[in-house]
Amino acid sequence: MTWSLSEAKSKFSELVRRALQEGPQHVTRRGKACAVIVSREDSDRFEARIGRAAEGRETATEYKDFKDWLFNAPVDISKLDLTRR
Repeated sequence: MTWSLSEAKSKFSELVRRALQEGPQHVTRRGKACAVIVSREDSDRFEARIGRAAEGRETATEYKDFKDWLFNAPVDISKLDLTRR
């Protein structure tokens, strides 16, 4: 979900609850993306991935298949336009 900065400020408890239950919550300021609120668990997992990548241990072979990569991708694929043309 995307929140405006003023909405994120006024509903911070709700923002945190959703980050814990639903995943990353995006925050915009003046209509532009500025921050992402994530759970501690997601943050720890992301930092561990960065550490493995820096050590050269993060490779595509860590994923079982493409579907596994899609569900555990180190990038935000939620904004991809997947509409059929």
